[in-house]
Amino acid sequence: WLSLLHDTDYIEEKLFNSLLQDCDELISLLVSSVKTLKNKLTENKNK
Repeated sequence: WLSLLHDTDYIEEKLFNSLLQDCDELISLLVSSVKTLKNKLTENKNK
Protein backbone atom coordinates (compact mmCIF):
# COMPACT_ATOMS: atom_id res chain seq x y z
CA TRP A 1 0.00 0.00 0.00
CA LEU A 2 2.79 2.37 0.77
CA SER A 3 4.33 1.83 -2.63
CA LEU A 4 1.02 2.51 -4.29
CA LEU A 5 0.56 5.75 -2.36
CA HIS A 6 4.07 6.79 -3.27
CA ASP A 7 3.83 5.79 -6.93
CA THR A 8 0.63 7.78 -7.35
CA ASP A 9 2.23 10.82 -5.68
CA TYR A 10 -0.23 10.69 -2.82
CA ILE A 11 2.65 10.84 -0.34
CA GLU A 12 6.06 12.45 -0.75
CA GLU A 13 9.35 10.59 -0.92
CA LYS A 14 10.46 11.64 2.54
CA LEU A 15 7.23 10.46 4.18
CA PHE A 16 7.29 7.25 2.15
CA ASN A 17 10.81 6.41 3.31
CA SER A 18 9.95 7.16 6.91
CA LEU A 19 6.80 5.05 6.85
CA LEU A 20 8.60 2.23 5.08
CA GLN A 21 11.30 2.18 7.73
CA ASP A 22 8.68 2.19 10.49
CA CYS A 23 6.88 -0.72 8.84
CA ASP A 24 10.11 -2.68 8.51
CA GLU A 25 10.77 -2.20 12.21
CA LEU A 26 7.23 -3.30 13.08
CA ILE A 27 7.60 -6.40 10.94
CA SER A 28 10.84 -7.26 12.71
CA LEU A 29 9.20 -6.87 16.10
CA LEU A 30 6.23 -9.00 15.11
CA VAL A 31 8.42 -11.74 13.67
CA SER A 32 10.53 -11.78 16.80
CA SER A 33 7.44 -11.96 19.01
CA VAL A 34 5.98 -14.84 17.03
CA LYS A 35 9.27 -16.76 17.15
CA THR A 36 9.56 -16.22 20.90
CA LEU A 37 6.00 -17.37 21.51
CA LYS A 38 6.48 -20.39 19.28
CA ASN A 39 9.64 -21.36 21.17
CA LYS A 40 7.91 -20.99 24.53
CA LEU A 41 4.97 -23.09 23.40
CA THR A 42 7.33 -25.78 22.12
CA GLU A 43 9.24 -25.78 25.41
CA ASN A 44 6.00 -26.16 27.39
CA LYS A 45 4.91 -29.11 25.26
CA ASN A 46 8.20 -30.87 25.98
CA LYS A 47 7.79 -30.61 29.76
